[in-house]
Amino acid sequence: MAEEEKTKQRLEIAHVLFMDIVGYSRLLTDEQSEALQELNQIVRNTEAAREAEATGKLTILPTGDGMALVFTGSVEEPVECALEISQALRAQPSLPVRMGIHSGPVHHVKDANERENIAGVGINIAQRVMDCGDAGHILISKRVADDLAQQRRWQPYLHELGEVEVKHGVVVSLVNLYAETIGNPNPPARIGKVRAAVRSTTMATRKGLSPLARAIFILAGLLIMLAIVSLIFAPAIMRTLGKNQAISPPPVPVIPSSPSFADTIKSQVAKKVADELQNAFSAKDKATVEPPAKGSAIPEKSIAVLPFENLSDDKSNAYFTEGIQDEILTRLAKVADLKVIARTSTQRFASKPENLPDIAKQLGVANILEGSVQKSADQVRVNVQLINAMTEAHLWADTYDRKLTDIFAVESEIAKSIADTLQGKLSSAANHVLASRPTENPEAHELYLKGRYFWNRRTGENLEKAADYFQQA
Repeated sequence: MAEEEKTKQRLEIAHVLFMDIVGYSRLLTDEQSEALQELNQIVRNTEAAREAEATGKLTILPTGDGMALVFTGSVEEPVECALEISQALRAQPSLPVRMGIHSGPVHHVKDANERENIAGVGINIAQRVMDCGDAGHILISKRVADDLAQQRRWQPYLHELGEVEVKHGVVVSLVNLYAETIGNPNPPARIGKVRAAVRSTTMATRKGLSPLARAIFILAGLLIMLAIVSLIFAPAIMRTLGKNQAISPPPVPVIPSSPSFADTIKSQVAKKVADELQNAFSAKDKATVEPPAKGSAIPEKSIAVLPFENLSDDKSNAYFTEGIQDEILTRLAKVADLKVIARTSTQRFASKPENLPDIAKQLGVANILEGSVQKSADQVRVNVQLINAMTEAHLWADTYDRKLTDIFAVESEIAKSIADTLQGKLSSAANHVLASRPTENPEAHELYLKGRYFWNRRTGENLEKAADYFQQA
């Protein structure tokens, strides 16, 4: 027990500003020392750093050619600090610095000298974000940008760059933070000017669109996407016309009986456009699937589905675990008065985090669903537990040992049990959807899950793999 206490690590969410001196390794030894002293002086002279350090909410970690500032207060603190540093560096053109900001989990550790230190994914990702930039850039992760975008003052600073694959295959969504006299407005060389020019758009502009304008914008984008996809997959379309198969990423693994690939794509586009137009003109309030603004009340009938843990001996079964989580979340979203947080907001958390109240507060939910999946041959075990995040009391838990052919029934039973526990309203139509079986072909379903797994990674190579699996399904 004592050993368990020693190894137990308390995670907390920190806001990390990582920075380094561009071209540091090319400097002479004395020049390196002088550059680091200048940067250290600039950082410590910022009001944001002084205030955070005075209240014990800042830890500065030297990194050789720069430093990492770990703030444990507000997400605005590292951003304010970065702006002050950027402003000061305008008077130091010989000191090229790039910065990256990310919010993520960290934990306290002891270094080789038995001194207290801080480590964790939050720091690692902040460094990966910074690595994508050039001198003068202040790059921030999408997670940080989403938090900042809730306040009007930050919106003009935020310019999306899109997703980039960094070290170890990790994909990060980047936002360039700059204004007229702060930051670097040029696209980072790593991302490429063409890609950045096409995809870069301020979050402020997007948030300012009216519902109708947003629907029209999405309609135009979907039509362009249809044209591009049709050109890319023209050979596949010709092969598929005779086989009556669809390779587009459908929302559920339906095995079409007659539509061609092109018809399926058009159907998906039409459905998406119809949904957007309905949202634009509908006067009825819809349950949100994103975390609410800070300070708003947390509804009791709200839930976040955290990433399921893959307990299979074969770790390549991660696609199956992720797929089960996605499909349970999709079924829960059909419950009319149950607020379900989107997958994109929960994927950054661990399968079994220790700080449930903090996570629930960030996501704006009262309940958390944790789970694990173990797959072996044609057998699968799904273990789930529904937890009241504020009290950490277990509201419901169950273990399902079934054959793979019964996995849809398991997903349906889990969704219904959660709805019953939280006293969610289930219409006859919702009951029908929860009990539905998208396909009777288990092999097609498995191929579909593999496709969704790679589709969710959103890189060129992964999208090609996804299309291949969808085509096989």
